[in-house]
Amino acid sequence: MCNQQLFYATALTIPSRPEVFTKGYYNVSPSNDNSTRRNRSSNLEEPFDPLPDREEASTPRTPENKEPVFIAVILVVTIACVAIATSTIFFLLIKLRRQRADGMCTVTSNTDSTSLDIGTEYSDTKAVDGGTPPQSPNLYENSRLNLHLDEVIGRGRFGAVWRAELKTEDEKETTVAVKVFYEFDSTSWNVEKELFNDPALVLKHENIIRFMKAEVRQITYPQPQRQYWLISQYYPGGSLQDYLSENTVTWDEFCRMACSTAKGVAHLHADVIGEDPPMNKYPVAHRDLKSSNVLIKDDGSCVIADFGLALKLDPRASEQELANSGQVGTPRYMPPEALESKINLQNIESFKQIDVYSLSLIIWEIARRCTVLPDVPDYELPYTEQLHGCHPTIDEMRAIVAKRQERPVIPETWQGINGMSIVANTIIECWDEDPEARLTASCIATRFSQFHEWKDGEHLASPGDLHPTTII
Repeated sequence: MCNQQLFYATALTIPSRPEVFTKGYYNVSPSNDNSTRRNRSSNLEEPFDPLPDREEASTPRTPENKEPVFIAVILVVTIACVAIATSTIFFLLIKLRRQRADGMCTVTSNTDSTSLDIGTEYSDTKAVDGGTPPQSPNLYENSRLNLHLDEVIGRGRFGAVWRAELKTEDEKETTVAVKVFYEFDSTSWNVEKELFNDPALVLKHENIIRFMKAEVRQITYPQPQRQYWLISQYYPGGSLQDYLSENTVTWDEFCRMACSTAKGVAHLHADVIGEDPPMNKYPVAHRDLKSSNVLIKDDGSCVIADFGLALKLDPRASEQELANSGQVGTPRYMPPEALESKINLQNIESFKQIDVYSLSLIIWEIARRCTVLPDVPDYELPYTEQLHGCHPTIDEMRAIVAKRQERPVIPETWQGINGMSIVANTIIECWDEDPEARLTASCIATRFSQFHEWKDGEHLASPGDLHPTTII
């Protein structure tokens, strides 16, 4: 609560008899005689003036002389009222902002995607709320692409995601996704725009969302304002989190989803891509990997989306520059070193290891819904059993992950299936307490590409195969 300062005005108490305000003093003996009171002024002695050069005192104060004091009091009271009103409005805005961050508590929406700066509890970018999304800009100025926004398919603190129709010059229409940012979150918009437009990062990959264009639009309805748009390919399969909450997956589907997601992360982390010829690139840390930021393609593979918190890992960057980038993420998906603010800033690999920990939780989410298990449980977010609320705080996750070193539960039934047993070991290696002991995203992708050849989680040896399968 903001401190409120109260201002007081102290007024001089004015005697009821103005004649006492003479220059000096008077000496009057107490008397009840009315005549004495009437002639009291005649008993006044000649005063002694210690400052003879001072201007003679003004005539006795009259009620009109109180006017400046009265005006001062009114002015101070007015200022105090304005200060109180301003403080109240500020408090209400802060309260409303936190309420928006709480979001709606369902697993079928992006409810747990509380991206935040360490030390704060709520998101400044992606916590879903039930408020009204940005108005569809049917009226706008300086438009570039010919877009018509059809339907809101996602809401967030950043703004909203729309399904839209893009009309090309030859009058053909293509369905696209438009992420509309509120003006106060234009920083996230700018981060994504710069990353996708930076040729040194080479973010074009089959398992990374296909970026098309970034635009700034000035709309006139319902009120003049500026909006920041990111236009990308539309993926009708929706997010991985939403899909898993409604569907189970076969072993083949599980491996395809896990492998493609890991490939996307591996491409981000790579500093060299391609073979003929190889190409150098700057690695990128996503820093907010989670199932709600993974989208499903038509073929069942996945792409990584939402790069609003991503970081270009320049090997020449100083520790101070990396520290200034902020330690961000979603509390539920943050590793112990991030929860405790103990990231090794001397090594940019530390940021990749954070992504790998988050990736292990995504794989755990998919694996729990795989039909090779004898009893497929309902979908759950990571750490649901350890938590009692929808939006865990930094302190809650620090106590669970870093202090008690707990991890999501892996049922014993996984050990009875060869493939699931290896998957369990892979997950455990990826969420290891020691960041340097974790697998790389490239290694994870390689493992799942091998699992993909198995049938229902069991390796089928080919004729003459006398050697056990070696898992990298």
